[in-house]
Amino acid sequence: NIANFSVGSVSYSSGTNVEEGKATYAEYTITATGIADGQTLTLVSTGSKFEFISDAEVNFTKDSNTATVKVKAKENSDVDGDASTALFDGVLSHKIYENSKLLTAYDLADATVKVKDDDVNFAPVAVDDTITTAIEGVKAITIPGSTLTANDTDANAGATLTVSSASKTSAVKKGTSVDVPGDISTVGGNVIFTPTDTDFLGEVTVVFNYNVSDGTKTDTGAATVNLKFNEGTQVAIGDSGKHTSTSDIEIITGRASAADEFIFVKPDTGTLASDIIKGFEVGTDDLTLTGYDLADYTVTTDASGNSLVTLSGDTGTITLEAETSSSNLDFKQISASGSVELYLSGNKVETLSANSSGVAAAKAVAAYDSAKVSNISDFSANLAVDGGSAATDPITLGDVLAQLKHIIGMTPLKANAAAAADSNNSGTIDLADVLANLKHIIGMTPIDTFDIVTSHGLITDTMNTDSNGEVSLVINGDADQSHADWDYIA
Repeated sequence: NIANFSVGSVSYSSGTNVEEGKATYAEYTITATGIADGQTLTLVSTGSKFEFISDAEVNFTKDSNTATVKVKAKENSDVDGDASTALFDGVLSHKIYENSKLLTAYDLADATVKVKDDDVNFAPVAVDDTITTAIEGVKAITIPGSTLTANDTDANAGATLTVSSASKTSAVKKGTSVDVPGDISTVGGNVIFTPTDTDFLGEVTVVFNYNVSDGTKTDTGAATVNLKFNEGTQVAIGDSGKHTSTSDIEIITGRASAADEFIFVKPDTGTLASDIIKGFEVGTDDLTLTGYDLADYTVTTDASGNSLVTLSGDTGTITLEAETSSSNLDFKQISASGSVELYLSGNKVETLSANSSGVAAAKAVAAYDSAKVSNISDFSANLAVDGGSAATDPITLGDVLAQLKHIIGMTPLKANAAAAADSNNSGTIDLADVLANLKHIIGMTPIDTFDIVTSHGLITDTMNTDSNGEVSLVINGDADQSHADWDYIA
């Protein structure tokens, strides 16, 4: 007796295919007719690309004559998929046995399942770039590869794209048709334009092609970038991310999303020139003044809102460029009119009036080490987390733990957190600061002062009449920054 078997069409749990190593599955039904009374036929399904969810062996009888085959695609390292779609046809074959004997008279149709192969490496797709805001530098300017690849895509999830090479199309002085001779190179995935004239100053529009790579395949994009060459000495930050200043005037650009340490070493003789740091990332980068004590430098903001470090004795300055220029002195947390009082060694030395937007007129103040806000007398009664409706004490045992972790080197604090952890404003974070926090917590000696901190996380200690920029009132003692942004509660 020869029965008839028919293989149904394939359906998918999601979409139009299954994907290697994923939970999506394909299924189809096999139906038999004409099985004799008392006869048992065994269907055996095989497919090397699949993992069976249903039984691979199913018995058919006259009364039980249908079975559903359900499979998902195995994870493997074979590259089977089409180069453009990643799809391939996975085949499931079927054989019929009776009493463990293969019945060659049955020739069942195969089932074809569409499989997406996650081992196919797609080529990246480069999207052309136009960068109109000038990238500034000296001698040679680096165009970050991350800027060029930010709008490029790759169909492979998690693919890392880098610029592997670049070639110049043109370089023209901005606003003219004058060619600017120079070379394009790639270093570390970044593109560098170096004018032939080492003394070239001004703006240039550079057009170039670049190859973006996923490590195996590439695509080519075009970029038009404006560059501005300033006076100064070129500074290259090495793999260590550290830079030691020289006596030359320098314009230093930090690496994006990478920890840079800018080290300025006090010379035995002579002076340090004035340097400019661009791209300083607060909380990531470090400014280290080696050989300088607290009394050897002052910190304020300049007329554009940049952080300005003035090194005493050698007339050098370090300017950390703000992301955006500012023409106001703006206290970030203040949202109600009040006064910011500046103190030195516990004595009030000046008062600044701030409006409801936190904007105040700067004054000339030679030195201060802390600040108070006129309408805030008790942190636990007057301060709430930004957006909160109830006052809470910003100084808790969580801050003590943060201080201790810093002291033992477990979790170093930076920027605003480091400013806050130095509760007694000594210039170092030590057990004396822990003790100050504990005295506040038990109500023995409440802390009621702030540090005025620049957008680069530097504590200011002097002010000029033209000091501008957004500054934060950082709560002394709030080492864990639970109240980094705070609201005043009357």
